[in-house]
Amino acid sequence: ITWMSLDTIAICLPQLRHLNVSRCIGLKNFSTTERTTCFSYWPQLQSIDFGHLLTLTDNDVTIIFNHCTYLKTIIFDNCIQLTDQTMQKLRAHVEQLSLTNCTNISTAWLLNLNVQCPQLKKLNVSMVKNVNNQCLLHWSEQPFQRLR
Repeated sequence: ITWMSLDTIAICLPQLRHLNVSRCIGLKNFSTTERTTCFSYWPQLQSIDFGHLLTLTDNDVTIIFNHCTYLKTIIFDNCIQLTDQTMQKLRAHVEQLSLTNCTNISTAWLLNLNVQCPQLKKLNVSMVKNVNNQCLLHWSEQPFQRLR
């Protein structure tokens, strides 16, 4: 699958709610022109799995977040290029977030996660090196109210 393939799918399935493109190695060089992206057809998208898309960048995710404002489930497992710049754009209604092996996420951003995403029900931060005692202590002082 390529970004061009997703553009075609988006035109045919504008009501899509869940998208899993994990491990789709053909997804490289995402369009930087927002008006031409497949995500402009999917404003109601609720869950997306980008797991193992090593080429996914902060700019790519910013474009997606600008179009898909109802995302509740986001999987960024092994998206090693993503940084705090992307994470700061997460909306408060996100319920599930997986960041396995996202090595560029800082402790400073993680400390604020419980405030930024108060609706989180499920969180996966395995192999995120900056989850430390400071994060756990901070989260215990102001716990995630809905985390299961």
